[in-house]
Amino acid sequence: MLLVPVRLDVLFPRIPWMNYAIIAITTIVTFLWWLSFPEELQKMFVLQSWSEPLGWFASALVHGDIFHWFFNMMFLWVFGNAICSKIGNGRYIGLYLFFTLTAGIFHLLMSDRGAIGASGAINGVIGFYFALYPMNQIKMFYLFGLRPGTFQITGYWVILFWLAGDIYGAISGGGGIAYGAHLGGFIGGMSLAFIFLKLKLVEFQRADNSHLFQYFFGSFVIDDLTKEMKDYCASLGTKEFKVKVNELDEQLIPANLLHRMMQTKHVKGTDLIYDPIENDWLAVSRFFHNKVEAHKKSGRKIEAHEVLPEKAAERVIEASPEPSISDNIRSWGQESFYIYRDGQNHGPYPAPLLADYLEQKHVFLEDQIFNKIKQEWQSLGELFAQKRV
Repeated sequence: MLLVPVRLDVLFPRIPWMNYAIIAITTIVTFLWWLSFPEELQKMFVLQSWSEPLGWFASALVHGDIFHWFFNMMFLWVFGNAICSKIGNGRYIGLYLFFTLTAGIFHLLMSDRGAIGASGAINGVIGFYFALYPMNQIKMFYLFGLRPGTFQITGYWVILFWLAGDIYGAISGGGGIAYGAHLGGFIGGMSLAFIFLKLKLVEFQRADNSHLFQYFFGSFVIDDLTKEMKDYCASLGTKEFKVKVNELDEQLIPANLLHRMMQTKHVKGTDLIYDPIENDWLAVSRFFHNKVEAHKKSGRKIEAHEVLPEKAAERVIEASPEPSISDNIRSWGQESFYIYRDGQNHGPYPAPLLADYLEQKHVFLEDQIFNKIKQEWQSLGELFAQKRV
């Protein structure tokens, strides 16, 4: 019976270029190893002793036959693409090399025979996947006799089945398969996943299921902007940040405006903000998570004096426009304002026209208003509360 995975039910936040490259390089080297490498050079690609470290890594680039190569690359395509997309291309190559190393070490500890193939490193990728996505569905292809078909199964069932087979094979003697390398890779994958989750180096989205260590570590959901993050942003006053909202061109936004945009959900945790220390664009929630953690370690409290008390702010935002509000706005004469909504600026509107739009419900109290004279952003409700006579 043939049983192989063909698709994973996971999100792909980025293109897994590094995994594509590893598959391509492994395929090229494998075919060259078969067709043109002299015997002496072929031996250098075999994992066979502690004194030949080249074989620890080179052995993952070659395979014994076409079936060995095909099924290894298929597993690497399915699981490797998911992990590479999740953690990023740069980190993925480091993980893959680490899994190759742990697989080689365990093989040498458990066997004195030579070994080739990427199975150990791929098992590391599978172990890492198991820690991140134990509850996600895997679509499996089966061939029973001459009858093919597919079915879906929760990931941990099939992965634990494979793991049990590797443990049994290692105990019973192997039968020509490097089960020690399989176990070493899997243990390396689980161990590194534990560290990544502990340090919150893996970002999750709301659509992701719980990871294996959710009970101990929780998860860092990049969609979420917590109250703590918003308060810290508000405490920075007029400090400006370069921000990319909804993948639009970058713009300079002062912290107090950024805070209001977070509250009104014009800025999401998945939008980008430039971190001059990292010299890179980070998710807004990742950036402020780092800032809040550093602030806590310094022993200081977050004091967002610029922020209205939450209940008072809600009352301002939720208040329905009354005629007295429009009359008050009209009393501001020809002072002009821009309205910020849905990622765009609208205006300028003289105060009487703004009052008309408010009455006609073309603008609302929670819309953000930019007073070009005073050079400050705030909600229309806040501005009205300050100017009320």
